Amino acid sequence: MAAEGPEALASPGRGGAEGALGDGGDGGTGPPGEPEAGWWGEERTWGARGAPVAELPPPAPSPAEEEEKKNHSDAAAPPPIPQSCNGAAAPPPEPEEPPPAAPEEPPPPREPEPPAEEPALTYPLDFEKFWQAARNNPHDFTAWTELLQYVEQENHLFAARKAFDAFFAHYPYCYGYWKKYADMERRFDCRRETEEVFERGLQSIPLSMDLWIHYISYLQSTLDMNLPESVQKIRGVFEAAVAAAGMDFRSDKLWELYVEWEREQGDLRAVTGIYDRVLSMPTQLYNHHWEKYVTPPARKKNASGNKISQWQNIPVENKSRGGKISPWKMA
Repeated sequence: MAAEGPEALASPGRGGAEGALGDGGDGGTGPPGEPEAGWWGEERTWGARGAPVAELPPPAPSPAEEEEKKNHSDAAAPPPIPQSCNGAAAPPPEPEEPPPAAPEEPPPPREPEPPAEEPALTYPLDFEKFWQAARNNPHDFTAWTELLQYVEQENHLFAARKAFDAFFAHYPYCYGYWKKYADMERRFDCRRETEEVFERGLQSIPLSMDLWIHYISYLQSTLDMNLPESVQKIRGVFEAAVAAAGMDFRSDKLWELYVEWEREQGDLRAVTGIYDRVLSMPTQLYNHHWEKYVTPPARKKNASGNKISQWQNIPVENKSRGGKISPWKMA
């Protein structure tokens, strides 16, 4: 039976007072010669009666530590080497081509700049009064004539253009006012505008003999007849005139003007050709044309001093009397 009381504390063993001192005299309870942890903070490895104490497992890491450790291992691990089906290293993949760039959209069109405002035109003092009277009653011919008379009297070009253009929208067949409009443009030396007025008038009344003659006279007085293009232009206007109004019964003045102009140019064959055409139609002065045709013109001396006619040896076909004749053939 074991001793009780103080004797039990003094009994030999590693759990008693003697064991507290140990064989080595260091007061430990571990094997002889090995110090063990005590109150100075070292970890004890031996338990009571010399049995080793089992080591505790390390504490489980927190979720945040596991995530940080995983990220660190992934970053440190080298990328896997691709392999083919036979175990050999596969060639590195070809670099991907960048996607094609989207086409650039064209810049939006620039908005056109607004045209510069023209300065307001000023008209004569009483122009508005005559203008409103004609515009309010466009069928009042007297109101229009008073308006046109006023702008001619004031000699105001822009007021005249406005008035004449509005007038001809209602009365395009008034030859005399086309002539006045052209004369107004001519006074201001507006050559292109003058010709445009003539052309507009002749488009409205192509049978106006007087307007054709007035237009031709204007060209003869303004064009340089030393230039071939001037001659061709006037000849072209003559041809247009006789084609439009040459068959009129009172077109004799136009035909005579054409003959005289070709005579001035020295083109005698053109003169006889014009006579041949005018004598093929019954005009008011048909006999007058025939007399001028068969009567030789004034004769002049040649280099040898002999008088000759400028119409010598120019046969002309007389359709009205038949056959070809040369009425002016002289020695």
